Amino acid sequence: MSATSARRMGAVLPLCGALLAAVFIYFPALNSPFHSDDYLLLLASRDMPWSDFLRSSFDPGADPGALRLSANYWRPLSFVTFRLIYVVFGDEPLPYHLFNLAVHLASVVLVYALGWRLTKSRLGAAVAALVMAVHPEGFESITWIASLNSAALPLALAGWLAFTRAIDAESTAARNRWLAASLGLAVVALAYRESVAGIVVAMLLWYGMVERRERLRERETQILAGVHIALLVVYLLLTGILDPDGGRPLIDADQDVFKNWWFYAERGLVPLGSPEPAWQDSAQFIGTVVLIGVAVIAALRRQWLVLALSLGFFVSLVPYAAFSLGRGERYFYIPGALLALLLGAAATVCVASLAKLKTSAPIEQICVLGIAAVAAVTAVTANHRVAGWVETHPEVNQAWVDQLLATYPELPEGGGLFVSKTPPTLNVLDAYILQPMVNYLYEGETHPVYWIQDQYIDYGRSVMKPDDRWFTFEPE
Repeated sequence: MSATSARRMGAVLPLCGALLAAVFIYFPALNSPFHSDDYLLLLASRDMPWSDFLRSSFDPGADPGALRLSANYWRPLSFVTFRLIYVVFGDEPLPYHLFNLAVHLASVVLVYALGWRLTKSRLGAAVAALVMAVHPEGFESITWIASLNSAALPLALAGWLAFTRAIDAESTAARNRWLAASLGLAVVALAYRESVAGIVVAMLLWYGMVERRERLRERETQILAGVHIALLVVYLLLTGILDPDGGRPLIDADQDVFKNWWFYAERGLVPLGSPEPAWQDSAQFIGTVVLIGVAVIAALRRQWLVLALSLGFFVSLVPYAAFSLGRGERYFYIPGALLALLLGAAATVCVASLAKLKTSAPIEQICVLGIAAVAAVTAVTANHRVAGWVETHPEVNQAWVDQLLATYPELPEGGGLFVSKTPPTLNVLDAYILQPMVNYLYEGETHPVYWIQDQYIDYGRSVMKPDDRWFTFEPE
């Protein structure tokens, strides 16, 4: 094998390993059924005319109709993507899962490419790709069909790469073309999910602190940064995300922002979910302190790339910390890409520092083997988490659906449905999802759904009308 072929192989193998690990992790979810919010999208895709669906998706002030998610989120391309898949494949779950898996694989590839550009290191790119591939904390953003909005991440990463090409362009025409591509990709990404703005902010931090640190007053520097800042400002104004009168605002100033921010930061280096044993809580606390320490040391040693990516990661957590709908591990997915780039940059700096030590030990090879071992263990753990989630969420949801349809293949015209003993995953937010689920399962007429908690079962039975029906879920 020639030296050139060996270098190419060395560049491709880490990426291939990361992609295989990602497929291994998410394979258990490929055949999982629809779950919770998926039914809101199924119902809207089946029952709403295209004109109403598009108006509800794109106009923040429009009547959401059956597309209830559009009342809380401006994510038009996410909704349209779901509907397009529905037009072709209907309520067959696999194509939706394949789309989400493709989104994740694209994110891994783009993190690898961006890691290579930022660190100028094969090791940095490999570490970034592996972390992106196997980090388990945001896995629901891939396993949950309704999370098609995760497509925002690879689009935003591609926009960052296009931005680097604009910076490197030798002619004004080439610079403008790449800048337009970067802006276009950012616009499309924001139309999938609002919180991807954190990637744009991280890109601007990198631009100002690394690429143009000594040239901040130059007109070209200010133009390249200014157009992206203007994009974010216009986006906030047009979508009304922060407007309390424009639907339910996504940012709630009454949230305990720091506590929620710490909740997400803890899951960076120690992605073990919500703490149960005391040691896990302590480990996550230490992991967060280490991340903050990395940023402090980077500032003291003027490692500007590590510092910029640290700040980008920390800033990207803030919107989730103030999120009005609560917190959850699944929201870590987009910030996880910045964590991956940060760890790739930190690994590059650490290995370079160790290589300066007077030792005969193959430092880089030892580090690579250690990183590969940690990634393998993490991939196995993540695979188990995905499989466990499938069993306790979509499969339980489907068991409820199957029992209901087996008990009542049809419901009397005008009759309501009283339900009790529903699975905990369907009880979230006062079991809001039950009505759209029943509307989708029994096409043609709306049957009011009454969620009856255990202490009110006797009362519920006492107010039933002749055409009403009672359904009690019996876990298998």
